Amino acid sequence: MKFSNISIIVACSLPFSSSASSLRQQRSLDVSEAGCPGGSEDFTFTTNECSAPAFETELAGKIDASTCSLAASTILSQMFGATSAADLTTKVIAACKAGYDNAPHFTFQNITQKGEQFNNEYFAGGTYWNYEVQTNDGDNVLKYDAQRVNLVRKHEAEETIIPLPTELQSFDPDGNCELNAAFCCWVKDRQAGDNNGNCATPYDSNCINKDPADNANLCYVDHTKGAVSSHVAGGFTIFADLQNNKANIEGSIHCHGFAWADESDATLNENNIIDESNIYKGNNLYFVSMFDHLYTRGYVKNVPGSPMCSCAENMAVVTRADCTEIDSTEKFTVNYDFASSEASISVETVDLDFNACTGANTNNDLESYYERLVNEGKASSAKFEELKKILVGDEAGRCLEAVEGFLSEKGIVENTTS
Repeated sequence: MKFSNISIIVACSLPFSSSASSLRQQRSLDVSEAGCPGGSEDFTFTTNECSAPAFETELAGKIDASTCSLAASTILSQMFGATSAADLTTKVIAACKAGYDNAPHFTFQNITQKGEQFNNEYFAGGTYWNYEVQTNDGDNVLKYDAQRVNLVRKHEAEETIIPLPTELQSFDPDGNCELNAAFCCWVKDRQAGDNNGNCATPYDSNCINKDPADNANLCYVDHTKGAVSSHVAGGFTIFADLQNNKANIEGSIHCHGFAWADESDATLNENNIIDESNIYKGNNLYFVSMFDHLYTRGYVKNVPGSPMCSCAENMAVVTRADCTEIDSTEKFTVNYDFASSEASISVETVDLDFNACTGANTNNDLESYYERLVNEGKASSAKFEELKKILVGDEAGRCLEAVEGFLSEKGIVENTTS
């Protein structure tokens, strides 16, 4: 997917003086400073990364040593009012984040144009997008019913940031997805002719209760986790035969998700707040849930008692999920206006591609991708351990172990006496 023409402006006043006129006068008395970029006129430079090191590297190429004795780091620090290298990093990141916040946003309300209740029910596994199946007479055609999804893919989604819809029940308005991961699990295929799932024509006979491509095993559902969106107040459902030591008894399900850099943990990378996985996590949700799986593949419906798509901590416990990550190419322009003594940062173009995740050990696997985030300082080991209680692994016996552990917490244990 290509994103273009996102304009982001962040103004930063220089700390040299309380007025622009006195600043210009002060600079005119210092030949070395006046000969530096911005010392006597406007200047501009571009980078493909919004960071202090990238800015410093580009700025260094603008300095003429015969007229300017200041280092690029010094000039950059003056631009952003920084008192140290660490302070400069923090202030540049804050300026970049403010720019993203002020950029145009396109919400899920804009995507569906059907209201918050529809969006809530869709992610829970309801609405006619999930319930209906095309007929031989041509009624309930998904490509028509969900045509807004495709229109957004081709137009608005290419030009704006889509925020994660934390106002919706599935995406935890209170906790805001504490594990920094979300995924969907679908149990039905409603569209023929797309080489995904086993729905086929004629629809009236060959697309009733058909299955998506199976890529995970369902272990159990704790109904209290996603109660707000799934409308099941309590209880649990086990998808394993413990007496006969069998898992994978539920039939076909397909799970797919994504994760993003954690900005809430001060012990992690400070840059996480503007990491592409964090900035564009709503775009990723749109692509995974609506475009790639609903519109393209026809995958619908939720595991009973669990949301169809939600923050990971609210989902059914499964062995694994496929994974999509975002690869963005951005062009940042730093402009310094001499007259106003202000610097601005703008993002002129953004190219956004959706790719199968590259994981720490396995590709296209959400758990392995999360491990990579941990290795890169973008997620904590503690949250990774919590995620592994939801994505328990597809090695033999993992699902049964998860079920037995869950039942033990409920005080339910196997009676081994004869």
